[in-house]
Amino acid sequence: MSRKTETEIILGHTAHWFQNSEMSMERFAHERLAPALEAQDLVEVPPSAEGVDDIIRRRKAWRQRVDRLFNGSQPFPLEWKWAWVNCVSEPYRTEIVNDLQIMAGMVPVLRPSLRAINGVESTRARIAHVMIECGQFFEAAAEPAQDGRYCREDRDAAAEMIEKGFEAAGAILGELVALATGAGVNLPAGPLGTLGGVVEVIRGRV
Repeated sequence: MSRKTETEIILGHTAHWFQNSEMSMERFAHERLAPALEAQDLVEVPPSAEGVDDIIRRRKAWRQRVDRLFNGSQPFPLEWKWAWVNCVSEPYRTEIVNDLQIMAGMVPVLRPSLRAINGVESTRARIAHVMIECGQFFEAAAEPAQDGRYCREDRDAAAEMIEKGFEAAGAILGELVALATGAGVNLPAGPLGTLGGVVEVIRGRV
């Protein structure tokens, strides 16, 4: 997460989504974002469109409005944040939420849900995801930790290691919560209690 601000996080992942899908800026602006903002009274609801030309003008106007946010000619409206994020498709939406939580000093942890699997109440095991996240953390740690110490010379590599460390910690904690929920056991209060407000189990369900 080399991006420095919430706006850079949101717009960066959204742009990546556009580049790797059939979604365009115009479609996103007119078909997803505009209705979401109107439903939450965050923008004025226009009168019903009158004909094809009116629809085309509105699509173009919304595309220009969103384009100005991407090119920086207008600031990103704070009140649009979550409406915008919820308009983004997975997995890009989860990536945005993860990075926003990490920026806020929280470990992104999935909240598991019980479901019947072969007639048995269970939670989903995601150990492969944990291994991937840990592997990415070790990869990010290779450069700053290679000489056995951390110093000012590691500043450039530190951000990547910190981000991947938070993501790996979240994956491990999420797996422990899923295990305890599915197996019907209690997690020890000490380790989780020590983290205090840093751990926020609020993102989605699996």
